[in-house]
This record gives sequence, structure tokens and C-alpha cells, in this order.
Amino acid sequence: PLARAAAAVFVALALHQIGGRVLVHLTAAPLAAGEAALTAALLGLLRDDVMVAGNAIATEGHLLYVISDCLSLNLVMQGLLCCFAVARAFRPVWRWSELWSWALLICVMVAFNLVRLALVGWGPGLFNLLHEGPGRTLVELTGLALQLAIAGWAVRREMWGARR
Repeated sequence: PLARAAAAVFVALALHQIGGRVLVHLTAAPLAAGEAALTAALLGLLRDDVMVAGNAIATEGHLLYVISDCLSLNLVMQGLLCCFAVARAFRPVWRWSELWSWALLICVMVAFNLVRLALVGWGPGLFNLLHEGPGRTLVELTGLALQLAIAGWAVRREMWGARR
């Protein structure tokens, strides 16, 4: 079972690297427009000067384009790989119950990314703070921490059982 689990993680990583890029490329335009619309709706709760056209969000004096690198799909794919790898480390055999953690991960990553986009769409100051340098690193580490927390939650029984 351990060799199969390791092979499964390797295959998942390969699919993530190859298939994930193809999936992002094929779905970028409609997903970017959809995420721009959702971000504009979220941002519109805080501001009343928000307009959206395709993948562009405009506020007074600030224009934000949602591009393929900004999509929630990137975080979702990374998170699914994280959950899968952590689960195989603690539980070599796959279980249907993992689908619940995947569903939770998808919801959390989409919400996290929409909040991030809304914050960088607020104005140039927050854009520069959260999109460059240490702010970007902090945002990326926060996303990874959320992914690891969900992955740990999914295997909590195996982790706690292993300590006894």
C-alpha cells in the first residue's frame, strides 16, 4: 500500500503540472470573467463606484485585470494536490470521505481568492501591498496554511491515532 500511495502522489503531481496548466489555459477566459464579476460584486458591497467588463474591474482611479495567474483554479489545484499528498502520507488507501475535504477546500480557496482580489481591487495602495514583495509572500503563505489546515483536518483521526 505504501508504494502505491507514493506512486499515486507522483501521478497526482504530474497531472497537476501538465494537466493543470492545460486546464487553466483552456478555461482562463470564462473563469477570469466570472471571477471578475464575483470580485466586483464583493467589492461593490464596500464601494459604489465599481464597474466590471469581462475580466476588468474598474473603480475610481484604479483598474484591475483578472488574468490566468489570478484564478482560484490555481489555488484549488494546488490545494487538492496538498490534500491528496497529506492523506496518502497518513492513510495510504483512498477513501470516499476525502471528497468532503476536497469540497471544503474548493469553497475555502475560492472565497480566499475572491477576498484577495477584492482587496487588491480596492486601490493602488492595497494592490502594491498585497501583490508585490512581502505582502504577496504573506498572501501565498496564508493560502498554503489554509490548504494544510484542511488537509490536516481530513486526516485528523489518523494523525491523533498515530500518537497513541
